[in-house]
Amino acid sequence: MKQEVATIYKLTDMNMKTYRGYPWALGKWNRTSGKGDLCGPGWLHAYTSPVLAELLDPIHANFREYRVFRGEASGPVISDSGLKVGYTNMRITEELPRLHITPENRIRFGIACACRVYTSAEYRAWAGRWVSGADRTEAAAGAAVAAVRAARSAVAAIRAARSAAAAARAARSAEVAAEVAAEAAEVAEVRLSPGETYWVVKTNDQREWYVNTDRYPDEMSAYMRVMEFLTMQEQDDAYQRHPYPG
Repeated sequence: MKQEVATIYKLTDMNMKTYRGYPWALGKWNRTSGKGDLCGPGWLHAYTSPVLAELLDPIHANFREYRVFRGEASGPVISDSGLKVGYTNMRITEELPRLHITPENRIRFGIACACRVYTSAEYRAWAGRWVSGADRTEAAAGAAVAAVRAARSAVAAIRAARSAAAAARAARSAEVAAEVAAEAAEVAEVRLSPGETYWVVKTNDQREWYVNTDRYPDEMSAYMRVMEFLTMQEQDDAYQRHPYPG
């Protein structure tokens, strides 16, 4: 069965070489294994458009000078969310003239990409004015940057608050554990499910109590929570080994 052949576009340096000096020649098929991530040696990289090839060069190969080729590719394919593609079989067939993309073109492209994912009203307002040509002043751009930084600071503050809350919970858990340990002969930490820490406490009268140090401050509710993880037979066995507290 004949494999489907896709049209691709590829950049090389002025000597028709790519990453680590890999050589390309017109009409010659190149083949790889298709193993590993897209950015690894198991894939041959290309673009679905010559415009994308030139616009995205700064974040990929970042050639100081480059040549643009049209080519063909077949076999397994992998995509980086539309930024670039990888195939296991590829050849270049024709050199194309460069588009000579201007700095303004690149700025417009960058703004368009940002607006697809960034919803700040201040940023979008500035972006609209820049694209329309109504306001391209340095002051306006500085205000947009300040708004972005403020948003980042807000996110950082939220993360810091969450970290502080987690630290407080950990400190409270440690405090409770210390109090229990002071009254117990043995204390062991047990994790029964992600994010839930329990203490198995063997008290001086040799009974074992299950105490959740965060969500279940009383022994009875902690004990019942532990029982939920057991089968009926395990519950019977557990009851024989660990009677209800109280």
